[in-house]
Amino acid sequence: MLRTVLVEQLQRLNPAVRDSVVRAEEVVARLVRVRPNIEGNLEAWEFLKGLKTVFVEAEPRERSLRLLDSGRPEANTFHVTDEFGFVSGRTAIRRAFEEKQITSQQALQELATLVRDLQNAQEQRRESRLSPEAFAVAWWLRVQKGFDAEKAEVLAGAVEPAFKQYPHWAVSEAQERELRRRLYRELIAPNVGEVVAWSDGMLKLLRRAAE
Repeated sequence: MLRTVLVEQLQRLNPAVRDSVVRAEEVVARLVRVRPNIEGNLEAWEFLKGLKTVFVEAEPRERSLRLLDSGRPEANTFHVTDEFGFVSGRTAIRRAFEEKQITSQQALQELATLVRDLQNAQEQRRESRLSPEAFAVAWWLRVQKGFDAEKAEVLAGAVEPAFKQYPHWAVSEAQERELRRRLYRELIAPNVGEVVAWSDGMLKLLRRAAE
């Protein structure tokens, strides 16, 4: 699921969720929970046909929910993608060597660099006051978002209580939903524009680290 695109499109097509990322995320959570059977297919079809609704507290009443604008095709967002696998670390190095993309000397050098990077990360983790989750977030902010070490640690420290409050977020939809709300609030404070995309990036990293 292209979560960030879906949230933005939900807000664009539905006045009921236009001013609320949280409400749009709740709609996404409903879509994610669709069962993988014929009843789930019917429910997904109802979403696509605009037969589902969302409750608007301010009015208060249910409003129809749209995922597509059938009258204006240009108002929709289209993505064409290839299915592909992704490998990294020693698996990627081994595959490149086996496929003769790199020489044995290059493979050894890349493995040595990988080991050195892992050792540096482990040393930094031992010296850090952050929890493992917050440390991973700080690392992600430095590597993916170009934060300096001090700024990354400050923001990671700000989101750390949320991970402690919702320790089972990876297996509980309710906890993940509440965790995302907390992350959005913490990310809005330093004027992060793409709070949904940043939250996705953090949680994907933590899920990958737990595998």
